[in-house]
Amino acid sequence: LHTIRVPVLIISGSDDVFAPSFLGDDMYAAIPNSDLVHLEGGTHTSLFEHPDTIVGSIETFLLKHGLGGGAG
Repeated sequence: LHTIRVPVLIISGSDDVFAPSFLGDDMYAAIPNSDLVHLEGGTHTSLFEHPDTIVGSIETFLLKHGLGGGAG
């Protein structure tokens, strides 16, 4: 993971039993130039549980890296 050279957004949920949040923490520590969003109470279906938080995090990440501006 340490060889990844592009910005990476990692989103993890505290209650995800399929991809436990410690994996997100480990990826964040290993990937240079990564951002971590930790969703308290989030599970493996966090996209449905926390859509506004996730969309906001993605928008912020894209703008931070000069990738924003979308079609809207």
